[in-house]
Amino acid sequence: MVYQMPFSFETMVRQPDFPPISSPLLIEEIARILREQIVEGALEPGRRLSERDLGARLGVSRTPLREALRLLAGERLVEVTPRRGARVAPFDRAVVEDVYPVLACLERLAANMACQNIGEAPQLDRGVDDTGRVAG
Repeated sequence: MVYQMPFSFETMVRQPDFPPISSPLLIEEIARILREQIVEGALEPGRRLSERDLGARLGVSRTPLREALRLLAGERLVEVTPRRGARVAPFDRAVVEDVYPVLACLERLAANMACQNIGEAPQLDRGVDDTGRVAG
């Protein structure tokens, strides 16, 4: 006779909630959700990412999930080891120190470009003629 526990160890560990996926770009949407969970700390560094568990919780098959994990591996957020699976990458201070200044520059550039182009938007109060062109 085999005794089975009424719960598993995995159910005892806090599992982050995932929102339902509705995007036509499934792989990118899966990657976005997992990226957010990693960045927010819900999926902590070193945690094993079970394809079966994640697929069931996200409601997706393992194929797009694997592709999303490969995308995140390219971003150095996940480590994928053949025949061993995926883990959340450990916090790497050097990566943060390399990436943060680049992101700060890109955000500054985007803000500057937005400010320069603010006056170039077409005037919406001019109306539209019969051909669909802006009148005025």
